[in-house]
Formats: sequence, C-alpha cells, structure tokens
Amino acid sequence: MSLSRSRARSTGVRQSTATLLARRWCQQYRIGEQDSDGAFVAAAEDTILQKLLWYRRGHGVSDRQWQDLLGVLRVQRDRLDRAYLDRWATELDLRQLLDEAVAEARQQPG
Repeated sequence: MSLSRSRARSTGVRQSTATLLARRWCQQYRIGEQDSDGAFVAAAEDTILQKLLWYRRGHGVSDRQWQDLLGVLRVQRDRLDRAYLDRWATELDLRQLLDEAVAEARQQPG
C-alpha cells in the first residue's frame, strides 16, 4: 500500500460538503421505459467519489473499494467529466487518492 493511500484514514469530510454531494447523488439517471418503474443509476463520477469516500472511511485498507474504483476508472476513462471529479475530489480532500487511482488505472488494461 502506498503512503498516500495509508494516509487516507486521517482526514474527515465536512458535513456541509457531504450534504451537498449527497444532494447531487440524488440526481441519478433513470433507465427503462417511461411508464415502468425502471431503475436509477448514479453517474460514474459520483460512483468514483463515493468509492473514494468509503475507501477512506475504511482506513484505506479496503481492497474491494479500491478495485471497484479502478474498474470504473478503466471502463469509463474517456467519458468521465474530469472537471467535476477534480472539483469534488478537492472539496472532499480526496484529490491525492483520486490522482493515485487514476494513475494506477492507466497502468492496467482497459
């Protein structure tokens, strides 16, 4: 485990920022027919941010969260809204973890 990932355990999320982000995550995408119940899915960027938060809350040791995160980054790599990701990662003090994940995902085949 790298130093930056192990340092993830030491930072917290400000409540107001977490609340704002939670509101954004409520704006999910609907899939399915208009008249059916369909299903709702979060944007890839929001999934990445949530995985980073869970990874940090788990003291930077959850291989499952990290591998899920890398998978989303690899699959969605060219379609991600990097400005949105960078803004929220900075706001949530996740920027270093995001940068590390992006670098690691680039090294793996997509």
